[in-house]
Amino acid sequence: MPGGAPSLFERSVAVTGRGAGLYDAEVRPEWNDPAAPNGGILAALMLRAARAELGGDSPPARTLAAQYLEAPVPGAAQLRVEVLRQGKRVRAAEVRLIQAQRLAATATIIFSAARAQAATLSRAPKEPLPDPDDLAESIFGRLPGAPPLFDAVRLAPVLGPPPFTSGEAALTGGWLALRDDDAPLDAARLCAMTDLWWPAAFGILDRPAGLPTIQLTIHLRVTEPTVTPPVFARFETQTVAEAHLEESGELWSRDGTLLAESRQLALLPAFR
Repeated sequence: MPGGAPSLFERSVAVTGRGAGLYDAEVRPEWNDPAAPNGGILAALMLRAARAELGGDSPPARTLAAQYLEAPVPGAAQLRVEVLRQGKRVRAAEVRLIQAQRLAATATIIFSAARAQAATLSRAPKEPLPDPDDLAESIFGRLPGAPPLFDAVRLAPVLGPPPFTSGEAALTGGWLALRDDDAPLDAARLCAMTDLWWPAAFGILDRPAGLPTIQLTIHLRVTEPTVTPPVFARFETQTVAEAHLEESGELWSRDGTLLAESRQLALLPAFR
C-alpha cells in the first residue's frame, strides 16, 4: 500500500457508522462474479460491521453463517447490526445487508475468546504444499469473459483439472492472495478468501456456468492476525443433487497450519 493508501480490499470492506447499529458501505464492482457481487467479500463486509458495533474489546470472530437472499448491485448499501449477546468471552451479532430497501444478505457471527484446552487434535493438508515461490501466476483472469474479481486476486493453481474440461474430480485449489494487499490475514480477509477461487465444480463441467451461493458457513481456526499471504486454498465438491451442490473449503498457511474452513451451498442451473 504505497504512501499508506488503503488497498482495494480495505476500501471494499470499509463501513461508516451512523449510530443505532446502522452502517453505510459500498458494494464495489471490482469483486463481481459472473452474475453477482462475490459472496466472500459480502461476508467480510458484514463481519467488519459486526466488529465495529461490538467494539474493540470484542473476542475474535470464530464462525460466520451467511445467507444470500438477493444479489446486490454495485453501489451504496446499508448494514443493520443487532447485538444478540454481549458477554465477556462470547459475543454474537446478526447483520443485515440492505440495498434500495431490499434485504440482500444476512449473517450471524459468533465471537469467542480462546480458552485453555484439555487436548490437542490437529491434521495436516491432504496434499503436500508446494513452494509458492516456484509457481507461475494463473492467467485465468485475463481470459475473455472472466469476471472482474480475478483481477483483484493472485492465483497459482495446483490442484484439480482446469475449468470446463469435463474432468473426473470436482477439486481445485492452489496459492491465493489478495492483489496489492500484504497485510496479515485477519478474520475479514480469511472470510473473503473462502470464496475467491473458481468453484470446484467447474472442473467437471464442459462449459461456463453461474453457480450462485445460497449459504456460506465459515469456521476461523486461527484468530491472531500474524500469518501473511499467500494461503493454500483447497476446494472440493462431492455431491450435486437436485441442481444444488455443496463445496467444502480449507485455507492453509505456508507452514501447514489450518487457518479457516468453509462449507457452502450453491445452485447449478441446467444448461440450455
